[in-house]
Amino acid sequence: MEYNGKTIQLKCLEAGLYNLQFNNDHSKVNVFDEVTLGELAEALTVIKSLKGIKGLLISSLKDVFIVGADIFEFMMHFNKGHDELKNWLREKNRVFNDLEDLNIPTVTAINGQSFGGGFEITLASSYRIAGKFAQVGLLETSLGIIPGWGGTVRLSRLCGLKTAINWITSGKKFSAIEAQRAGAIDFITNQETLMIEAVDLLKRLVNGELDWKKRQKVKTLFLEVSPSDLIWANDYKKTIQNIHYPAFALAIDTLLDGKDLNRAKAQDIEGENFSLLAHSQTAKGLTRVFLSDQQVKKMSNKMLVERHHLDKVLIIGAGTMGTGIACNAQAKNIQVYLMDENEKVLHEKKKFIDEYCLKNAPNDLRCMVKKSLPQPREVTFVVENIIENEDKKTTVFSQIEEQLSEETIIASNTSALSITQMSLKLKRPENFCGMHFFNPVIKMPLVEVIKGKYTSEKTLHHAVTFANGLGKKIIVVNDCPGFLVNRLLFAYFHSFMHLLTESVEFERIDKVMQAFGWPQGPAGLMDAVGVDIVCRALSTVKTAYPERLKHDFITAYELLLSTQRLGYKNLKGFYTYKTNEQGKKERSIDGEIKTLLKQQIRNQIEITDEEIVHRMMLPMIIEASLCLEEKIISTPAEVDIGVIYGLGFPAFHGGLLGYADNLGVSKIIGWLNKYQNLGKYFTPTKQLFKMQESQQSFY
Repeated sequence: MEYNGKTIQLKCLEAGLYNLQFNNDHSKVNVFDEVTLGELAEALTVIKSLKGIKGLLISSLKDVFIVGADIFEFMMHFNKGHDELKNWLREKNRVFNDLEDLNIPTVTAINGQSFGGGFEITLASSYRIAGKFAQVGLLETSLGIIPGWGGTVRLSRLCGLKTAINWITSGKKFSAIEAQRAGAIDFITNQETLMIEAVDLLKRLVNGELDWKKRQKVKTLFLEVSPSDLIWANDYKKTIQNIHYPAFALAIDTLLDGKDLNRAKAQDIEGENFSLLAHSQTAKGLTRVFLSDQQVKKMSNKMLVERHHLDKVLIIGAGTMGTGIACNAQAKNIQVYLMDENEKVLHEKKKFIDEYCLKNAPNDLRCMVKKSLPQPREVTFVVENIIENEDKKTTVFSQIEEQLSEETIIASNTSALSITQMSLKLKRPENFCGMHFFNPVIKMPLVEVIKGKYTSEKTLHHAVTFANGLGKKIIVVNDCPGFLVNRLLFAYFHSFMHLLTESVEFERIDKVMQAFGWPQGPAGLMDAVGVDIVCRALSTVKTAYPERLKHDFITAYELLLSTQRLGYKNLKGFYTYKTNEQGKKERSIDGEIKTLLKQQIRNQIEITDEEIVHRMMLPMIIEASLCLEEKIISTPAEVDIGVIYGLGFPAFHGGLLGYADNLGVSKIIGWLNKYQNLGKYFTPTKQLFKMQESQQSFY
């Protein structure tokens, strides 16, 4: 062993061929932390001193290659001054450049995942060979930054400007096949033979069968860009430019500004722009969300059980939600039994599900339709999706208990009905829980798993495992009206309703909240959800929280419902919708809605855009604080993952409670005191007062 560190080893494979292995002994995966980067520099010094070395193979002894930089260390570097951070990047780039400049061919064998800095180091080698299930990518823009260790320079020179722009601005993970098509990976093989074929490839380079020197030289020179690609790049920059996400446009600027420069100067531009972004609020917010996401994932992973009990599912109700869950499940290799009382609808939806899966996730499974409950041995996990009516749901649950196995777990897909209340009518309430999916199920990544008073840990673990099998982000919520996400949503909608009664125009509120970062404002969101659905759920929630949600006047929602302005579903809500010549829906405002809303105006106020944001966001913070106080949810991270992936809350703020921390609790309480006359939604919680007294934050 020529070098033996805590994270890196260097050993001789055979005469002249050496293997640099990443193997972090204090972590399940390899990451780039200061220890690893330091040992890489030391190992390269040893390599340069070796006599008779002809080639170097770079590999990992873990199940993954390198998943990226250590995010906790990275956050500490973000706190450095601009010049200090640039110098730190320059120092790390020297290490990667030393690898690239070795006077011998290098091959990287990529197994599993190789992201961020873990992918950047592979780009410094002469050739890359990957296992067929490997994934690679430069994910930095998802954290509000850009690659900082030469990724913009090397990827663009290897794959061209267009590919580099698409890869870096998307922040996506790419399969080995996609990477090979793009030119980022040279060869793909089976995982079992990866090391054997990587050594064979290295020998071919050593023997001169492939011109590795030319390949390496290309990465250190200027980038040739055609006039058409240059025009495309500038046009594309205009389409993705976003004041809240500056990394997208700055990534393109970095590539364009560095195209006519050598490696060192291009890396300096990359470092300059990385440092600018690292000090932005967006980077801090998105990093906070990443950490929250990891925390929530660890919490759900601890609850996973063996999945062989969950390779089949009975879905009752072939409506929009049931069909969406069925598509999701079958695409993830879960056998679906679909049951509905309408036989015509049942067969139509079976055809839709099978066609969807054949197109998007081909496998051998086909949806099985059932007019009645299947045999007990066929399925032990049921997801119910019928109409939001407690009596009808509990009737179905009783039938399931009578006819299926005593081990059968029943999950009700409900957005507001009490899991505990419904379980009182069951023989085995311990086998019952809630699963609140979001529409459209295929696109929305979140599931709330609801624990009722009598729900057993076994049931909870099976529901979490099923949701995990669907690829969802999971938050476990204790039963309460509205659960977590809808409680927060109705606090938001309630504030919107009050602003409307004070003559603030809905289109102005939408515009202000979109400027805040929401993908659409509250009026547009309500149209998308459906005014009837909102009113039905609101009737449940406002009864549970009368001190905050009850009102003694007619609301805009009720007026819209009474005139059948249901939103997007019937092309008329707050906005009216029509299809343009390109087949896209366009929205406008008609005179009818203006006349209708005059009926609910109680007074007129002058209000600034900043005050609109306060009025909309403070009640959500109050409700989130109450959910934590009441132990409906256990951590701020779950709150933030819930609002980001369930409601579309702007992630760059760091989540709802990340946003609250940025404001500071003293400032929040000051604003709440200003709005005290508006009702209980502007009364600070006990938790907020305690946080102010102890100078604490949510995180």
